[in-house]
Amino acid sequence: MNQANVYKVMIGAPSDIKEEITIVEKVLQNWNSMHSEKQKIVLLPLHWSRDSYPSVGSHPQKIINKQVVEKSDLLVCIFGTRLGTPTDSFESGTLEEINEHLKAGKQVMIYFKTSIPNITAIEEAQLSKLNEFKKSIQGNALFWYFSNVLDLENAFSQHLQHYINDYVITNNQDSENFSESVISLENQFSEFDIERLKLWTRSPEWANVPVRVDDSWGVYYKLDDQEFWVIHGKERAEWEDFFEKLLNNKLIRIDGNKYRLKKAAFDFVEKYTKKSNE
Repeated sequence: MNQANVYKVMIGAPSDIKEEITIVEKVLQNWNSMHSEKQKIVLLPLHWSRDSYPSVGSHPQKIINKQVVEKSDLLVCIFGTRLGTPTDSFESGTLEEINEHLKAGKQVMIYFKTSIPNITAIEEAQLSKLNEFKKSIQGNALFWYFSNVLDLENAFSQHLQHYINDYVITNNQDSENFSESVISLENQFSEFDIERLKLWTRSPEWANVPVRVDDSWGVYYKLDDQEFWVIHGKERAEWEDFFEKLLNNKLIRIDGNKYRLKKAAFDFVEKYTKKSNE
């Protein structure tokens, strides 16, 4: 399979959750076996115990955030009877991981286990904190209950496919469509056109391209404080052709006697630059 898109799924859970982590990894692997080749998507499970490494200079959870959480696209949280070990900022590492994902605009799936196999092993303080957390997110989250690992496997398999349909496949198709548009623009623009556009996108936020006509000196265009004087008719025709291409591809808009960049122009330059560096 060529050029597969990798989506990283982090599994977050307090220390009383073990078998369920293996179940989530199994569901991810099953999805890969059935869909990766066709969809060109690979789901990669992440867990701090396997994907972090020793480091110093910060709180352990902050190190995990840097090494694992920031790389994750989706967080799957599983709770049993514990909320988890406090960090320097949150009541548990799992809660901090939830906050980091939400802060970055990433999706979070939360599961609560309802069956308790060993009542004597329950820490009342931990269970109380977990119940408080559960109450605090009611009305602001859709979470899921499961009774055993088979129940979790069935539920997560269904939820995962919904997530992939809503976020992964759609984004992947958008990326492929944009890549096609980049190739189309490359075919239309000369190297000089692209260099002028790259220079324009590096201009300050307020920048535009004023066109000035002077009887004595002719015409000049200004890009990022650089003045391009047009003396010959061919040069003016090249500039007009340049702007015409940008307008036809909806990369700029006309504002009086000035041209202003649209977001699509910045997207094209970013994608073109990335492609050129590969």
